[in-house]
Amino acid sequence: MGELLKNARLSLGLSQKEMAAEVMSVTQYSRIENDQQRIRFDDLVKILHAHQIDIVSFINQFLLKRQLTDCNHDYYLQKIESMYWERDLSSIDELLDKLKQFGQHGLLNLLTKLLIVNVKDGLDWPMAQQCRQELCQRLLAVDKWTDDNNLFILFAYGVFILDSKHLDYFAKQLFERYQRIDGMPIKKVEILAIIAVNYLANDLHRGRDSHSVEAVDFLYSLPAHPHFLLYKLLAKYYKAVALENVEQQKKIARMLVELGYRDLIVAFSTAP
Repeated sequence: MGELLKNARLSLGLSQKEMAAEVMSVTQYSRIENDQQRIRFDDLVKILHAHQIDIVSFINQFLLKRQLTDCNHDYYLQKIESMYWERDLSSIDELLDKLKQFGQHGLLNLLTKLLIVNVKDGLDWPMAQQCRQELCQRLLAVDKWTDDNNLFILFAYGVFILDSKHLDYFAKQLFERYQRIDGMPIKKVEILAIIAVNYLANDLHRGRDSHSVEAVDFLYSLPAHPHFLLYKLLAKYYKAVALENVEQQKKIARMLVELGYRDLIVAFSTAP
């Protein structure tokens, strides 16, 4: 919706203040145009009417765009997830260019940038600062972000980029919200597991243990399902590193290396 409003505004040669047409504040309109906030239907109608934009045509454009976006959404999410685990550097920039080419912005664009910063260790890059600001804005703009699947995924891949204050604030909300996972879809449980693993790795890098107990307890509580074996192993590896149990650490590390997860070990520790 935001992109369509922006395109309509630019085609009319209007500023954001002029486009808002006193229906809402410029700040609120700007958030809507940047897909950081949803627009109420009656406000949308008022803005379109104020600028003599055909409402039916505009809504049809939105529905068509959403249909096309939804078709590609799951496909790109799967590609991003694969690149994250495989640390596939060669395909990341290509994916970002493709998303721009197809007009894919918002969630997928930010996810890909988070992946670039994470995998290429670019926390000091200007892109990292932009991602950090956008991620915080998105999470803070929603009362219950832990119930929003898109924000849930963004947080999972954005753990490394957040400063300690925001990370602890959001992590506390998350672990309080999901103390029980009975009946939860496996995919959502897996995203929670990714968050917990990334949180533990982040704590080791920063020398903190703010919510590490909750993260480890969550990983240990995962169902005895082959799908979650990697996450449980990483929880044990974290404990071995944190407790300086070198023998246990090397034992688990060898197992993970044999299974092709050397880069994940590096994310946790530089120890052999």
